[in-house]
Amino acid sequence: MIAYHQRFSDTLKGFASIRWYKNQYQYDSSYVDSWDYENNKPKPPVNVHQYMQSEPELFDYSAGLDLDLGRYQSKIIADYQHQTNFDYNKAATTLPAVASQDEKFTQRNLQWNNHFTVNENLQLVGGVDWRKESWKDKLSTDAFSRNNTGVYGIGLVNVNDFSLESSMRLDDNQQYGSQFTYNVAGGWYITDEVQLRTSYGTAFKAPNLYQLYSYYGTETLSPEKSKNAEIAVVANYSLIDLAVTTYRMEIDSLISYSNILKKYYNEPGKSKIKGIEVEADFDTGFLSHQLNFDFKDPRNSKGERLDRREKFSFKWVGTASFGDLDSALTYQYHGKRPDQYGLTGELPAYDTWDLALTYWLQPKLALKGRVANLLDEQYETAGGYEMPGRTYYTSINYQF
Repeated sequence: MIAYHQRFSDTLKGFASIRWYKNQYQYDSSYVDSWDYENNKPKPPVNVHQYMQSEPELFDYSAGLDLDLGRYQSKIIADYQHQTNFDYNKAATTLPAVASQDEKFTQRNLQWNNHFTVNENLQLVGGVDWRKESWKDKLSTDAFSRNNTGVYGIGLVNVNDFSLESSMRLDDNQQYGSQFTYNVAGGWYITDEVQLRTSYGTAFKAPNLYQLYSYYGTETLSPEKSKNAEIAVVANYSLIDLAVTTYRMEIDSLISYSNILKKYYNEPGKSKIKGIEVEADFDTGFLSHQLNFDFKDPRNSKGERLDRREKFSFKWVGTASFGDLDSALTYQYHGKRPDQYGLTGELPAYDTWDLALTYWLQPKLALKGRVANLLDEQYETAGGYEMPGRTYYTSINYQF
C-alpha cells in the first residue's frame, strides 16, 4: 500500500492511496457428500478431497478531501476497487489449468460526510453515500450489477450526566427498493465511574451479488431485516474497566448456506439471538489484559439452535512492550456447535493461540510478524472443511 497526504491550507487537506495484493495458496477443498443427486435422496456421508490452488488479486484506489472549519467539518471520499478470484485443480495434468472458479468483483464508492457542532451539548452529523457493485463470472456470460444510495442523519445530545444519540438512514437499493432504518441510544452516569447504556435499532442487509448469482447463489434470496436491543453497565475504575451487556437480536430471513443443496437460502421466519457479553481490561505489571466472555442462545423460528453458532466463546489478549519490541498473545475458545450437514451433526469445541510481534527498527520503520494457530490446532468451523494449521505472516511497514 502507498498513501500520500497533502495539506493545502490550515483548513483543507487531501489524500490519495493505492493498495494492491496478489496471493497464491493451495488448499484441500474438502466437503461432505451426503446427497444422492441422481435419485434425489440422502446417502451415507463421505469426505471428498480436492487439491486446489487459488490466486486472488485486489486493486484499491482511494482519494479524498477533508475540510475543517472548527465547528463544521466535511469530508469527501471516492474509492474504486476490483478483485479477481481464480481457482483451479492443482492436481490436474492438463495445461493450461481449467478454472473451477474465475470471477471478478468491482465496487465504486462515493461518500460525503458532514459534522456540525451546534454547541457544547448538541452535535449534528449527516451525509450521503453511493455504491455501485458488479460481479462477473468469466466461465460464463453472466454479469450483474446494482447500485445503492443512502442518506443518513445523526443527532448527539449531552446534558450533564445524560447522553442521547439518534440516527436515521434511508437506502434506495436498485434491487430491493427503499429501506428505512433507525437507532436510538442513551447513556446515564449513575456515579462518576459507572454508566448505564441502552439502545434499540433496526438494520437492513441485502444479499451480496455472489450469494445471488454465483454457482452457489439463489436469485430469489430476500434481504435480512433485524431489530436489536441492548442494555449495558459500563464501569471505569483506576484498576480495571468493566462492561456487562445483555442483548437481543431478531433477524427476519437470515441468510444461511446449505451443504446439501450447495446453495444460499433464507432461514424461514424470524431467528433470534440473545445473550450476555462481559468485557474487562486491566494491567498486571508489564502485561495488559483484555478479556471477553460471550454467552448466547441462537435459535431459528422453530426454537432449534442455529447452525455453526456456539453458545459460549471466550477471548483473551495479552499485550506487552520490551524496548523496541511490541508483542500480543491471543487465546480464543469456541464451544461446540450444531452442524446439520456435517458427518456427526455437531462440531466440537476448539481453542487457538495467535502470536503477533512488532519490532521498531526506526521510529517510522517496523518489522512485523504473526503466527496464527500457534499450536497447530485441528478444527472445523463447518463440517468437512478443516481450517488452516499453523500459519506464518511477515511484513515491513514504513510511514513517510
